[in-house]
Amino acid sequence: MNRIDLRGIIVPSEWDTEWAADYITKGIIIPESTFRAALAAAPKDAPLEVYVNSPGGSVFAGNEMINAAREWKAETGQTITVTIGAMAASMGAAFSVSVADVLRTHSNSKMMFHGAWGGALGGSEAMQDYSDLLGKINQDIKTILVSRYDLSPETVSGWFAEGREGWLTAEEMQTAGISQEVIADSATVIDFPQDTVAGLASHGLKIAALLATMPTGETEPEPEPEPEPEPEPEPEPEPEPEPEPEPEPEPEPEPEPEPEPEPEPEPEPDASAFEVPENVRALIVSEALTDHLEAIAEWQEKLRKRDDLLARQQSAIAKLTAENSTITETLGKLETRLNKLLGGSLKFHASIETWQEALDDCSGDYVAACKKYPEIQAAHIASKR
Repeated sequence: MNRIDLRGIIVPSEWDTEWAADYITKGIIIPESTFRAALAAAPKDAPLEVYVNSPGGSVFAGNEMINAAREWKAETGQTITVTIGAMAASMGAAFSVSVADVLRTHSNSKMMFHGAWGGALGGSEAMQDYSDLLGKINQDIKTILVSRYDLSPETVSGWFAEGREGWLTAEEMQTAGISQEVIADSATVIDFPQDTVAGLASHGLKIAALLATMPTGETEPEPEPEPEPEPEPEPEPEPEPEPEPEPEPEPEPEPEPEPEPEPEPEPEPDASAFEVPENVRALIVSEALTDHLEAIAEWQEKLRKRDDLLARQQSAIAKLTAENSTITETLGKLETRLNKLLGGSLKFHASIETWQEALDDCSGDYVAACKKYPEIQAAHIASKR
């Protein structure tokens, strides 16, 4: 089966550039033109599988991918199977439900729908226009979810409410009819010895999801029997009555209770019991690295945008500097020629054409401006009538 990977943030085709090639290869972004190129190169005599692991992205770039996939199916007569990886969210989810003839998920896959969002510049009317656009975008995907799958309009509308998100597990996708197959999870519970489990817990490692409650084939240890209480001493028999009263014998002292033995000190735990198995250590390190890599990718994207903006600003500054140099050079040449022609005896000043310029030339002195520029004053008064 042909396969195309749709990984990362869905972006417009202008991101399909040389500097972004590394981000595309790593699955951080997926321009719609890259997807269309892969679709055009796919053999047309076999079904197609699209593997989706995307948090979403541009609505219009995603819709272009959807339309290209639909045209490919119409042209070839082949089907498209969509396999969801870890996540198909937002536009990634919209793509999946819009093009899949068969949709498969892994047991830990998640799908998310929410209302489109963005921003606009302008007044209240411009804001209303943009709000209407968001409503139309939301309606497209809401119609698909309600008409094709076993989802109520109330449930779908709740997902698209302001600030809400509708998350579906693999089981919920299958129940709603979105998914037709859940890829079985072959993972089994790791069988750790009890001393290892105790060692991990005592060192604060919270990875209970990987641990069985008891190793296979073993039973819980029986509790130690409580010590039996010491028997109480039997009461002394009463003396038989004598015919003649005799002095009562002194009672014998009760035997002192034997002291309880001191508890034996617990043996020191074996240090080898606290050693973390290599497979668990590798899993912990892998999860930590994944979190760091995601943070690094986010900062790399911010740095890339900053560098791109800086490059554009530097280019604009260089262009303006070059233009300024050209103008300065031209003015210098003209001044030299004028000096040669006029012998430096005349000085040229910018012509005064407006009443404001006349006032500025006279340092704001109205009377002086009237005397120096009577014609401009007359024209100014005439324009105010």
